[in-house]
Amino acid sequence: MSLIDGRGLVTWEGGLFEPGSDLLRRTQWAFGKIRADGGRIILNEAGRPYGVPGDQFVRNASQTASGISTVYFQWGRYLRGETPSAANPALGPLASEHTQGIATDTNSPSVFDMTLRAKYFGQAGLKNTISSESWHWAIRGNPTVALTSTAGGNAVSLTSNSIKPTESGFDMPQNWNVNGTIVTIGESFAKVWGNTTDFSYLTNMAAWGAPVVKNMTPDQLTTIVNECNARGASYRK
Repeated sequence: MSLIDGRGLVTWEGGLFEPGSDLLRRTQWAFGKIRADGGRIILNEAGRPYGVPGDQFVRNASQTASGISTVYFQWGRYLRGETPSAANPALGPLASEHTQGIATDTNSPSVFDMTLRAKYFGQAGLKNTISSESWHWAIRGNPTVALTSTAGGNAVSLTSNSIKPTESGFDMPQNWNVNGTIVTIGESFAKVWGNTTDFSYLTNMAAWGAPVVKNMTPDQLTTIVNECNARGASYRK
């Protein structure tokens, strides 16, 4: 069980991690610091299983053999010119820093957010290791500060009822923990904050095959609706 085969993992904010991993600890700390300073950051992807050769020929991560982004899938995207770089799976299952369990891909929407990311990721011992990918940060050395606080939220063990995370490089759907089940809200819901539609989790969902509202009972759907209302958001199907 490992990131190579995608088994025995946990998910936090939609990313895959090995249970109790050093990367998870550093990421949670940095996210907490960034948000405490008023910054925004979104975890697009963490661990990435190796996958199978056929994954490189599909256009959406949900269409891979495992239903998630893999090293083979990202290599296919690179060959099609859809991403600036990717680990070559021919170099073996540990060619990617994501499969080594030492890298994350994150989205920091503004210059302010990127400045905070550089500050706190740096203090956590993370470095931008791929020049063509501003979003890719990997472990390089020890933290320079004590990692005493985190962004909160427990990592959840993946089960047969869990929604698998989607590919990096696109806006992500929102993961909700509904009565112990992780469900993903994407294409089927649009949230409106005030007079401004928040498309940050919804852009082109249908086009790239994001998982949407799977494994959800009527009671869980009601919970989602109530949560939207409680947060001052309207919603539509």
